[in-house]
Amino acid sequence: MTQNKQRENWVVICGLVRDRQLFNTKLEKLCQWQNEGLISGIVYSTWIGEIDKYEGLRQQLEIAGVKTVEIQEPNLRLPGHLLHQMKTIYYGLEACPENSYVLKIRPDLCSLGRNLIPILSGEVDLKVDNSEGWPNIFRERLVIMGGFVTAPFYINDILFYGSKQDVKKLIHFDLRYEVLFSSTGPEQWFHAHPFIDSFQIFASYFPISPGIFHNNREKAVKYIDYFLSSPFLLKVFMTYVLILSRYYRVGGGILSHNLVAKELETIKKIPYATLFKEDTNVPGILFQTGPNSVRFRAESWIYALLNGGFAKDEVGEKLEAVLMEVKEWSFQQNWIANSLTPPPEVIEVADNFKQLFSLRQNKIANQLEIEGGRRFVIKGGNNRFQVVNNDVENKKLEQEILRLRRQIVNLNETLQQKDRGIHKLT
Repeated sequence: MTQNKQRENWVVICGLVRDRQLFNTKLEKLCQWQNEGLISGIVYSTWIGEIDKYEGLRQQLEIAGVKTVEIQEPNLRLPGHLLHQMKTIYYGLEACPENSYVLKIRPDLCSLGRNLIPILSGEVDLKVDNSEGWPNIFRERLVIMGGFVTAPFYINDILFYGSKQDVKKLIHFDLRYEVLFSSTGPEQWFHAHPFIDSFQIFASYFPISPGIFHNNREKAVKYIDYFLSSPFLLKVFMTYVLILSRYYRVGGGILSHNLVAKELETIKKIPYATLFKEDTNVPGILFQTGPNSVRFRAESWIYALLNGGFAKDEVGEKLEAVLMEVKEWSFQQNWIANSLTPPPEVIEVADNFKQLFSLRQNKIANQLEIEGGRRFVIKGGNNRFQVVNNDVENKKLEQEILRLRRQIVNLNETLQQKDRGIHKLT
């Protein structure tokens, strides 16, 4: 196994150790890859004091030749510890050579599977598709593990790969995603950022976005019905699919031409509407019970969606008509987002969200006609910022809350697997 001669790979580990055994397993794998020439270096970026919590860890890292970056932890908390994530990744990237490629991972989540080997070795084509006048947002494609199908840029942020120059475009400290937008997830802060100014349709969408309907199946089902009937939401969706097709590779499984061809043959027999259903059988697509939304971990569905690869149905006719409009770069260039005077179709969707889902937190203006002009009133929910105390007791409490949250996620996944098993039997 040898590394692509044109590519210098570095791995940046960001976050807390939490599980020492898992951390050791990952470090052993990374050292193996380094010995085999697949990667050139390893960086561990974390908070001051984290390494010294674990006996022998500092010496272990030194022996392995790992660069360590230790940072003062912020006392301002954003949703999903977003500021914390941005800060550790930023400094971790700074420790890598300028022309390197970076695999960003967490110490406590995800495994280093064989699906990463073709990516790191340079076998996977990362050439950006900038045809038809589309901009060069990235120098090369980023590799991601998956995301939610109908939530733009809600892309797995635990692990991703790309050139250092391109990965740095995900890292920012821009508060508009909380101040001006509604219900954005941490993942969206990362992946929407390189595109938000060039594709302003998303700047119209995010102030009214309902987010993910966690643990509310009824609203999630109702949302999909409305989503498939809304011209504006379908324009947002198909623009997002085009972005995935041009600027990303999805490497949740082995990226193989033969596998993609096989999956496309299967998809030919599946109607478009099935992509959005709980019992979806589209390859690489899975309904996740907690968020009540369909996730993707492969890319064949993207190609099929853009090339008429599903079985014809009414949903497909809508999507194909929308695609013809949004794929033109002139459409994207001419879309101007303005929170005070949004297009009528955006206002219509915002009003329908209020009625259908009792959502009161959109951040576009209510326009009130007054003598001599207009009065604009922008409401929306409270900002999700918290000033925190980073003392030992608070840390312990946070870790216990996180442990319980993950336990709930695992239990939900177990229930989902059992439900699928029961469904097959019936």
